[in-house]
Amino acid sequence: MKKTIIFIFCLLILLPSFAVSGVDAAYNYALEENYCEISLLASVDTGAVIFDKNSHMRAAPASLTKIVTASLALEKCPNLDTPVVVPASAITALNGTGSSMAGLKAEETVPMRELLYCLLVKSANEAANVIADYIGGGSIDAFVAMMNEYAVATGCTETHFVNAHGLDDPDHYTTAYDMFLLAKRAIENATFCEIVAKYGHTMPATDKSDVRYLYNTNGMLNSYSEYYYEYAKGIKTGTTPEAGSCLLSLARKDGYSYIAVAMKGTNTDTDGDGQLENVAMLACRDMFKWAFANLKLKTVTQTTDPVAVVNVELAKDVDHVRIVPAQEIVALVPKSTERGGLLIEVIPEQTVLSVEAPVTKGQVLGKARVLYAGEELATVDLISAEDIQRNPVAAALAGIKKVLTSTAFKIIAAIFVLALAAFVVIWYLTYQKMKKKRNKIHVVKNYRDINK
Repeated sequence: MKKTIIFIFCLLILLPSFAVSGVDAAYNYALEENYCEISLLASVDTGAVIFDKNSHMRAAPASLTKIVTASLALEKCPNLDTPVVVPASAITALNGTGSSMAGLKAEETVPMRELLYCLLVKSANEAANVIADYIGGGSIDAFVAMMNEYAVATGCTETHFVNAHGLDDPDHYTTAYDMFLLAKRAIENATFCEIVAKYGHTMPATDKSDVRYLYNTNGMLNSYSEYYYEYAKGIKTGTTPEAGSCLLSLARKDGYSYIAVAMKGTNTDTDGDGQLENVAMLACRDMFKWAFANLKLKTVTQTTDPVAVVNVELAKDVDHVRIVPAQEIVALVPKSTERGGLLIEVIPEQTVLSVEAPVTKGQVLGKARVLYAGEELATVDLISAEDIQRNPVAAALAGIKKVLTSTAFKIIAAIFVLALAAFVVIWYLTYQKMKKKRNKIHVVKNYRDINK
């Protein structure tokens, strides 16, 4: 009991010294003017969510869908010089939809690479159908099934596709967080990154068309646009009546990378100039600017920092061992943060109160949460900071005590006592019987002696 009190007391002393301000939803800053119903900013480097506004709300993705279409095309058709013939059905299926088109012609032969530029730069819906038809072996439905399998394999839990281009459909939906996961996977492909970062592309002539000039629908890539942001590297815009204004964007600066998602934007005159602004682009740009200006990767746990102590039984010269983080943890934190806001919290149900010697340095004895403002940034194993030797005398006495108090010993002792008692009873009864017999013989002998 005394050692348990010492353990708790040490926790109370040590834990407050590990305050370091941190990340995740804890610094979920407020955009003064955010006209998008859904917004998300997350770190590509750590996966930490910096800003979250309804990121798990289901919504129509519009042309953000094409991120998955392109990802599957790059995965299933690695040779981007592969010629693809445009089926007429890929174009006629979009009649009357008012779709964004690249002007592809029926039976035109186009390399897969150029189809991807049409898809991701021009946001051409017929290019999405052509790719889906080709990768799906002549079946767009088969390709859409692949899209849904791809989403599940990426970790998406609230996403379902029914087409490859993103036109509105009640069963075609996703969330901002799922789109972050899909984009994070997509940018692992260098070709994808190269295409989505381009504002303009010259498409070579084909067997049915002269040179085409494709321009990106993402104003953040256009140096003449009011939305231009020099660190933006793509990725995809989207607009439909159901989805509103959407943008999924990537920005890189000084070794840091972020993905911003804005969905269900209602274009508004935000600056009073009489013109409606694309609020999805404004939201993404504002989130990027805030993150680059305010956040920095810092080491928030050191392997030399004691977190708590654990009682050690049967030890030589000591009765406790310090436990420290098994590894350093690096997290995004505000640049102004000093060690004084982050909390390393021992997880009681996963940390031992006591352990028997010997203890080896580095031995895992528990686990802790790294917290900032109540938000969990990470978990880390807690390990012994030093070797603790075993006291042989104490160990021997403990071994004897353990044997004497064990259930097996008690059962054996009980059996022995019962056997001994039975032996005594049997011996006593046998003795009494023999005594009576000897008395009888003695009486008979005396009787014979008297009658002689």
